Amino acid sequence: MGPALEALLTCHEPERYRSRDPVAFVHRYRDPRDQELVGLVASSLAYGRVQSIQDSVARVLARLGPQPSQVAHAVTEETFRGIQHRWTTPADLAALVYGAGVVASAWGSLGAAFAAFFDRHRRLRAALGDFARALYAVDFRPVWGRRAPPPGLRYLLPDAQGPGAAKRLNMYLRWMVRRPDGVDLGLWPLPGPEALVVPLDTHTVRFWRYLGLTTRRQPSWAAAEEITWHLAALCPEDPVRYDFALAHLGISGRCRHRRIPSVCGACPLGAVCRL
Repeated sequence: MGPALEALLTCHEPERYRSRDPVAFVHRYRDPRDQELVGLVASSLAYGRVQSIQDSVARVLARLGPQPSQVAHAVTEETFRGIQHRWTTPADLAALVYGAGVVASAWGSLGAAFAAFFDRHRRLRAALGDFARALYAVDFRPVWGRRAPPPGLRYLLPDAQGPGAAKRLNMYLRWMVRRPDGVDLGLWPLPGPEALVVPLDTHTVRFWRYLGLTTRRQPSWAAAEEITWHLAALCPEDPVRYDFALAHLGISGRCRHRRIPSVCGACPLGAVCRL
């Protein structure tokens, strides 16, 4: 399994596929404060069709201008009027950006806040829960006239203590924590890459099942931990290093999800795939 996954990395061209991934938006900025905020926005909106995600993130960032972290405290529901990403409303978008701005200001940065939460628990899931709840606790009256957050904020930024896999939050952490490799940026020193959990959704759970790393059909935190445990046996210092390459087997259409000798024979995972 290990050699096959390493072969996948060897033939994978990260910068070629980065343009179709929401992480591409993060690379357009140079200030780490902007990068971590843009990363939170882009990862939170990463649900639905690829093109729809790209369009929505681009529209949100256009409203924030060249230095998003400098204007986060000033956004309101009106800032994003006319932008609706599926069921995410302008109020939800404003709450995410404003809340992130408040948390970053209180702790010095989003990375510093997360490091403190992780240091408190030494468990990723608990730290993710604290991170989300820190945003929920912000006074949102400047955003939409009510202290409580808009209901949709909890979908954009779920509490990882729930049953879901928290895929978008784990993807955000991968971007922020893993060492720079053309995709991930390595902005946050804590937690280390060894503590990360694989981002898991209905698409990627199929690939890990094809490889025999789980028998579960639905993405859940338990499934993500199970897969990460197997990956840590192969690469304990960086278990999620294969995530981007594997996910883009599906996004690019290279995997057809059925045995096709001409396609599977050229795939680096062909010999270990149980499809």
